[in-house]
Amino acid sequence: MTLDDIKKELKHKERSINDLISYIDIRNSNVPNYSLLLGAGASVNSGIKSGYQLCEKWRKEIYELLSEKKYLDKTEAINFLIKHDGGWYNESNEYSSLFEKKFDLPSQRRRFVENEVDGAIPSIGYAYLTSLSDIQNRYFDTIFTTNFDDLINEAFYQFSNIRPLVCAQDSSIHSMSLTSTRPKIVKLHGDYLFDDIKSTLRETESLENNIKEKLIEFSKNNGMIVIGYAGNDRSILDVINHLLRSDSYLKNGLYWCIREGDEIRPEVRKLLWKDKVYFVEIKGFDELLAEIHHKVKGNITIFESSVESKHEKIIKKLLQDESKLINKSEFIKKDLMKINKSKTDLDISKLIMELNDEKYLKDLSESEFKSLLKIDNLIKKKDLIDAEKLAENFLNDIENDALFEGVIRRLIHISKENKNFASATKYADKLIEIDCYNYKSHIIKSETFQKINETYEYLIQNKNDFNKNYVYLNQIISK
Repeated sequence: MTLDDIKKELKHKERSINDLISYIDIRNSNVPNYSLLLGAGASVNSGIKSGYQLCEKWRKEIYELLSEKKYLDKTEAINFLIKHDGGWYNESNEYSSLFEKKFDLPSQRRRFVENEVDGAIPSIGYAYLTSLSDIQNRYFDTIFTTNFDDLINEAFYQFSNIRPLVCAQDSSIHSMSLTSTRPKIVKLHGDYLFDDIKSTLRETESLENNIKEKLIEFSKNNGMIVIGYAGNDRSILDVINHLLRSDSYLKNGLYWCIREGDEIRPEVRKLLWKDKVYFVEIKGFDELLAEIHHKVKGNITIFESSVESKHEKIIKKLLQDESKLINKSEFIKKDLMKINKSKTDLDISKLIMELNDEKYLKDLSESEFKSLLKIDNLIKKKDLIDAEKLAENFLNDIENDALFEGVIRRLIHISKENKNFASATKYADKLIEIDCYNYKSHIIKSETFQKINETYEYLIQNKNDFNKNYVYLNQIISK
């Protein structure tokens, strides 16, 4: 069943994003009205495969192995598995049954998940989520997730100074208090760091008792918003159905977010018929969180350049040495002096290099490196006129495209600092001339415009060239 089918059958149950935002916005004394339930769909733009994508891959591999035929059709493969392997294959919970067939042991499943999530970077939707969970002005403070990845916790670490309460094991959840204002993250099926992640058919048929109790407890006064979750495991749907039988739970309703093109499972369709349950059409997790944030809190501020990173704060704190440890230990003195030297060396070239992977630096000649160092040093000192002159002269002697690009980026930065946006745009065009298919160059050019509508229009104008690049699409959404 598709979203169009649901719209025809349950039109009276459809609510708009604006409806949902108005419900979220009505709070008493900074206390959120809703908890979130996030599924695999929330992690797709962070580079993690969805359950649907993994099912497609595993089904093909297992079908070809067992049938000794080439995979041509999804329906044919499913019918084969039902007929010949009904003992383990379960179409209604395909992800779990295929996962269990693909990997024999819990340790193998853990390693697979670990490899899948390793290196994933939270998409912009998670940045909006951390801001919406800020203790001083919170719209959400309880996040349930079926995902094994660490994206939510990582987002709090990267984008805020808030340390959330995270529970990924049954025994540790007792200490999680409903009244705590800190964000609470409950991993319903465990964490990839543990072998006992709940991923197989038998494991996902029931939740651990303590996890189940917390899911019930945290749903007593709040409503729930479901994003990116297909309802593939019976355990969570059983708890939700239990909650819906009582007027004491989910008092603010259950809102199930569905993207166009999503396949809606029969169990979810049955759920949508129940009282207090509604559906909302969305474009995706990132787009929804962006719209919520802009309409209840306005523009996001966590990316402002004036915000000091945690790493910088830690280094600064160490070098302040308030306890005078440098006088008490030769080892500490030696290390702090080394840290201070490294920080000084890093600061010289920090301005743009931290945003641009300048791997070409190791291949520069000594004279080229010194010239680049002089430019960065002048930029750091705010001597922008001399920095621009030096960079312009340096361009005439450069034959290396990567180095040429690095200097152009610096000239763009200098022009923007001087409020000379026309010049910044001119330099950005030179970047695009080097490689017109480099999405980063187009993003850089979009940021040389003074007006936000000009930035947005430029990004949209080139969208067809990068419609599969989630970084570029996130840039559009953020505007």
